[in-house]
Amino acid sequence: MEAKAQLQEKFGSQSAASLSLEVLAGLEADHLFIVNTSEESRDDLLANPLWAGIPAVANGNFYDFDNRRSWLYTGTIANSKMIDDVLERMLGKA
Repeated sequence: MEAKAQLQEKFGSQSAASLSLEVLAGLEADHLFIVNTSEESRDDLLANPLWAGIPAVANGNFYDFDNRRSWLYTGTIANSKMIDDVLERMLGKA
């Protein structure tokens, strides 16, 4: 089952959800974007062996954003900033 279908089955139409590492590890996603609201750094997160088993992480397609970014907001400006963030990270400009 693709990642989108897996998440819709689990969370319905929620626009945001907190996911455990075990849930993330079970996703069949090509790319993984997260808002890291914990105190752990990216390196700390990636040091956890469960992260290494996530296909998107293993393939270098893991993108994390801190909770000071616009990812926790809605509206035209926030959505535009999220698109900018994704493009910067995926194209290697950040």
